[in-house]
Amino acid sequence: MRLPVILGAAFELHTGLHGSLTDTPPSNVDYDVRNGIHTFVFASASHSLFSAQALLECTDYGAGPEVVHSTKWPVLNRRAWIIDYDNFAYPVFCSHYGLTPAYREREARRATRTPAFAYQTRTRFANMTRALAHPSCKRVLTYTAAEARAIESWLEGAPDARLAAAVASKVMVVSPACQTTDAAVVARKWSAAEPMRVVFCGRGFEAKRGDWALTGFQHLLQRHADVRCTYIGDIPAAARARHAPVLRRVEVLEQIPHDRVLEIFSRAHLLFHPAENESVGAVLVEAAAAGMCVVTATGTGMEQTRDWFDGGGALLVERNGAENDEERGFYRALLTLADDPGLARQHGLFNYEMARTGQLSLARRDAALSTVYSECIERPAETSLDLDVFDFPAAAVVHRTDSRSLARQRLEYRQQVGIGYQLDLVFER
Repeated sequence: MRLPVILGAAFELHTGLHGSLTDTPPSNVDYDVRNGIHTFVFASASHSLFSAQALLECTDYGAGPEVVHSTKWPVLNRRAWIIDYDNFAYPVFCSHYGLTPAYREREARRATRTPAFAYQTRTRFANMTRALAHPSCKRVLTYTAAEARAIESWLEGAPDARLAAAVASKVMVVSPACQTTDAAVVARKWSAAEPMRVVFCGRGFEAKRGDWALTGFQHLLQRHADVRCTYIGDIPAAARARHAPVLRRVEVLEQIPHDRVLEIFSRAHLLFHPAENESVGAVLVEAAAAGMCVVTATGTGMEQTRDWFDGGGALLVERNGAENDEERGFYRALLTLADDPGLARQHGLFNYEMARTGQLSLARRDAALSTVYSECIERPAETSLDLDVFDFPAAAVVHRTDSRSLARQRLEYRQQVGIGYQLDLVFER
């Protein structure tokens, strides 16, 4: 039986995580990528997207027989839908209002939070929990066991323990996956007598620690002059000046298509990824699928790496001490693999097998999703989620906007307040 699934909202899909679904879908699934109508409920008519936190945010694709696979937002007017989260706290507590200076400078932290925002967020949490507990929500998917644990921790603070328990029972980990590089290509790059190729790949120079990546390349090239280093991502002008000597020996690709990134990975041996945090870390999954070994962190902000690489595939730098100790740990790990090509090969092939048949494989992902989608079609709820199930204040107003308009508003606002691609939002509980 073919399984028709709406995947959306189109403008919010992740290039790697959701792109892999549409590029290599489960064999019995037909994805229809769509934008929907976003529904916001504000406490009063004077509130808007960037002036106050909405008390509820949902999306609406209209009535129909298809399953809806939504990223981030509960779904109205469908009797069976699933939702996936790479970071539960962002849509539940931060959302679009998280882009505002008022949020980042004051509301994100409990000590400076205003009573009005505290009320809005408390109400929003209660409403989002109610939406996810509704029978039409069949599963709450997450990509990592670490994020599943985080969701359960957040739910412990929900106002209604009964609803929180209902949501917790729906949480399911479906590990990310992508198409593996051809086995002959992987075997050839690890058997050929050619220089090691090392790649850094990250958008957001500060969050991905581009400084550490370039310093790591400098240490690496001082010891192994023949290594080929590629830096994929932005480098601010000041950093270019600071790292000018090593940049003369590094291939820099600031903006390239995703397909080109995967092609570079297919020929590379090592991913150097000193990022401060990753909600999922799709780049790590893509590196594994290309048979690359990995240097990255584990601990706060990178908890998922222990779940994936505990048995091999990476040298993990423990994040449990001073930052300068962590930085030196990255350089030591990078040099360890460069000094020992046999060890690097062992980790790279371990990752390839994990991506081909193991935890990060398409086969496991597809089996899980096919089961979930089938359950939605076979056992839809008796009723769909609608706004009548929520208890809003008398002055509350409903605002609806299509996805394209919402995307445009967000882009214009980001430009207005000077926010680039990368923004790490924090909500202190």
